[in-house]
Amino acid sequence: MTRLTDDIVRRVDPVDEDQELREFLRDLERELVIPVTERKEVARVVTLDTVTKRDLPVRTKAGTMAVPAPKVQAPAGVGQSAELLLNSNARAVLVYADGEYSGIVTEKSLLHSPELATIDLPIERIMNEPVTLSQTATVGDARALMRRHGFGRLPVVDGRKRLVGLVDRSTMLVLERPKKAHRRHGDRSSEATRDNDLELGTVMETQPLRVEPGTPVSEVARLMTERETTSALVLRDGQLEGIVTTVDILELLVARPPREGVYIQITGQQALDAFERERLHAVLDGEARKVASIYEGTEYLYVHVKRHDREGQRSRWRVRTRLFTRAGMFYSRAAGYDLPVVADDAMEKLDRVVRRSHSKATSHRRIHAVPRPAAKRGRRKSPTEEPFRARRTP
Repeated sequence: MTRLTDDIVRRVDPVDEDQELREFLRDLERELVIPVTERKEVARVVTLDTVTKRDLPVRTKAGTMAVPAPKVQAPAGVGQSAELLLNSNARAVLVYADGEYSGIVTEKSLLHSPELATIDLPIERIMNEPVTLSQTATVGDARALMRRHGFGRLPVVDGRKRLVGLVDRSTMLVLERPKKAHRRHGDRSSEATRDNDLELGTVMETQPLRVEPGTPVSEVARLMTERETTSALVLRDGQLEGIVTTVDILELLVARPPREGVYIQITGQQALDAFERERLHAVLDGEARKVASIYEGTEYLYVHVKRHDREGQRSRWRVRTRLFTRAGMFYSRAAGYDLPVVADDAMEKLDRVVRRSHSKATSHRRIHAVPRPAAKRGRRKSPTEEPFRARRTP
């Protein structure tokens, strides 16, 4: 696996734990992650997700909103860094050299990895089904839909389902500077419009990155690097078909090294206690064997667990799966309030998708490889189960 290089490790100066958000808001908007110095040590970061999800005031101190971040010692590998990043809620990996902080690795910077340049897989093989937002919706609608699904970005469509833009958490940072946001609408009065009532045009990107089906993953990664964006929208004849993010590409990058047996990676477990983790593993282990047995050569199952919308002792969970096989990539999603039930639902959906694909492939082979026996003249026989069993492909 390739080592981290200078174009992958970004030198982002840390802020002091007592600095207020308003002092480094522009840097956060650009970098998405800012390291924090606490007692002369850099061990935590402030992320864009933390700020936008919690609607933190601009006077909030960096130490209050910082979250722990994983560390690697240079020289480290791209694969190791990608796995640590996917397993972390920090959205970055801190890089140390000779015991000193030297920079960070982020989702965007990992797109510079030379290994991505060799992946010619069509982008539709890893894209996700988009959840869209109407252009008549408000900022409050966008925030609610993001919280419900746990997404960081939403395509915006018009009444004919044509793409008109993209709402991203990073573009919502403009709302932390309300006077500028309101002046965009010609509102110079002392009475400010509430953020949630603002039109999507306040925070919408009107020219998001668009790619066509069939575009190689390597080319999409290159375009995302050039545009310094974290997502690309897949359109066929002007119609939105899917969305791909940096996380999707990194999952593919981590899944590429050959492994013995089926490698199961579960991210987001930091939010679980020991009992919850044990229950989750019990569900996934059995279901993973069943799903992986359908296709010979299945090597990698990725499961992401996310807790959001806490209500006292109650939390809503989202589980996303991605299965890499020689026949292609399959994914599923599920959400609910009981984690084992949600995980089981996601794996059952994955099982149905995989079996449906396998059934189509084997049915195609059956029809062309073994023709139906001709009926004898003089009498007509209806098909029976026995000839079908004889034609069945294992």
